[in-house]
Amino acid sequence: MRLNVSLQLKVPGNVGHSTISQKLPDFEYGGRIIRFASPSLVDVSYVYDGNLLSVHGKFAAELISECARCSETFNEPLSFEFHEQFKREVSEDELGELYPYSGDTIDIDAMLHDNILLNLPISSICQENCLGKCPQCGCNLNNTQCSCAPQEEAPKTDGDTYYPFAGLMDLLTDNEEEV
Repeated sequence: MRLNVSLQLKVPGNVGHSTISQKLPDFEYGGRIIRFASPSLVDVSYVYDGNLLSVHGKFAAELISECARCSETFNEPLSFEFHEQFKREVSEDELGELYPYSGDTIDIDAMLHDNILLNLPISSICQENCLGKCPQCGCNLNNTQCSCAPQEEAPKTDGDTYYPFAGLMDLLTDNEEEV
């Protein structure tokens, strides 16, 4: 996505505004494929102060995500606000904080890409009450009631308080402190 900022570069302080609706290409990051279900909507304002071009706005899209509990695909909304700065000549020290541009246009693709990654949820859940998969047979418990026997209950060490890592205490040696 490119923004024509020629007027703002000629008249510092003049605020430009654009609304762009565009389908972004899918991309891969850390083994996760980021897929877009619909065109992304970017509402952006930009102003030049004589040195830096400040760009701020809102991003909204729907991702095609996979539920971390049941592995079903679903459309997940993603929206965030951003505020970034662009500079004509960016030094190596400024690269993490500023985006470079040249000419009378700025390309906001790299900036959007970075902000999408920063705002992605760590894991996606299709619905708050998703039951996930049966740990024994692997069926989706949202759709099927399986007939697997319930697993043994995890160890409890303090009355009714549940300690899922209680078995790790046995791994401590005599010369290590207990927590």
